[in-house]
Amino acid sequence: MRVRTKLVWTSANDLQAYPAERSAAIRVEVHDTGVGLRPQDVENNRLFSPYVQTEIGRRQGGKGSGLGLALVYQIIRLSGGRLGIESTEGKGSIFWLVTRGSCCLRQV
Repeated sequence: MRVRTKLVWTSANDLQAYPAERSAAIRVEVHDTGVGLRPQDVENNRLFSPYVQTEIGRRQGGKGSGLGLALVYQIIRLSGGRLGIESTEGKGSIFWLVTRGSCCLRQV
């Protein structure tokens, strides 16, 4: 598993102006090299619905209730962020979230 974070400025002008404070979108990605998910498992954010478990997960002995991703999805949405997944069956998945933040940079 690999975790990657990326800071994305909200405006191209922000990079040139160097204001004392600015808003940014923060993207966090979690990459895995597992079995991946079938397209029907991720359609319409189905995977983030309560009590949903994938067929692959059940076959592998998954013992979860199917609430973990649903709770994370609600927390991220309530905080104004977004959560999603990119997956290729047989190759793994990338779970990502984007949230707003502010950061302080000073010109030196």
